Amino acid sequence: MSTLPHHDDADRYARLRLIRWWDQDRLRAAKVLVVGAGAIGNEVLKNLALVGIGHMVVVDFDTIEDSNLARCVLFRAADRGESKAQVAGRALQQLNPDVDVRAINGNVLTDVYAKSTKNYAWATGDRVALLVGLTGSKVFYDNFEITGDCKGTNC
Repeated sequence: MSTLPHHDDADRYARLRLIRWWDQDRLRAAKVLVVGAGAIGNEVLKNLALVGIGHMVVVDFDTIEDSNLARCVLFRAADRGESKAQVAGRALQQLNPDVDVRAINGNVLTDVYAKSTKNYAWATGDRVALLVGLTGSKVFYDNFEITGDCKGTNC
């Protein structure tokens, strides 16, 4: 006999709601900017979508290559040569239709930040910005910085 409370199988977040401190409404209202949709960015984006982050912007200027297919769950062989941001955005919508995803094929500094900072998490006071790619990844929350690093030029 199970000691777990009954949960609704029609609610994709039902098991997460069993965690006492879980706040799905807060996640649904969250706005997150993820810069970089490569190997680390793919995992970050996938996990954010699975837990139901409500609004995501993904920015990447790169295109999908064969080497990406071995380590990027959101990309398929048919996606070769396409924008990482655009393909990741489409894959996230299929993975979780509850998530609003905006994909930007471009450079975060020249195509996003310089043009409009008011719409993104790093400038709105949500206190979360994810910078993934280039020489590593950084997650900023309040005054804390969490850094992940990958070696080489093809991370």
